[in-house]
Amino acid sequence: DVELVPLQSLPALSDALTARRVDAVMIPEPFVSRLEAAGAGRTIVNTGDAFPWQSAVVMYSDRFAKDRPAAVAFMQGYVKASRHYFDAVLAKKGGSPYDEVVAITAKYTGAPPELIRKGFPYQDRDARLMPGDVGRSSSSPTAARSRCASSARAGSSASRRSPCSPRRTARRSTC
Repeated sequence: DVELVPLQSLPALSDALTARRVDAVMIPEPFVSRLEAAGAGRTIVNTGDAFPWQSAVVMYSDRFAKDRPAAVAFMQGYVKASRHYFDAVLAKKGGSPYDEVVAITAKYTGAPPELIRKGFPYQDRDARLMPGDVGRSSSSPTAARSRCASSARAGSSASRRSPCSPRRTARRSTC
């Protein structure tokens, strides 16, 4: 059995796994590398390998969405940043634009650059949302079972077999 526990922030996910309040979390880099370096978790599945759809989207609050000029300006900036990220990190994988993205990520996450360089997630160059993916990622029984399987504590039963296994009974799992 899997109990989904919404923890509201990425640091809260890391803290819960480190304190062993949960068995598994789905979390992006650089948090994955931090958990592995601290011995608090290990990767058991990469979301890009497990899910044939997008697993993250940008959403606006109702209040922000009603301010159309601000919402459009934000999305234009987001698409521009997405293109820079894609070109620097995913297409070139090196050089000064890559180093700039690493430095910005380090500044805002507090993670050391050497951890950040271990892996960046995929993002569509134009920040496109594939609408069919939203339904598949939230309604698929397989997705519901495997969504929480990104990291698990080393040495725990989750390290030996996937939390997606029907034989696995999780005390708590987190998405």
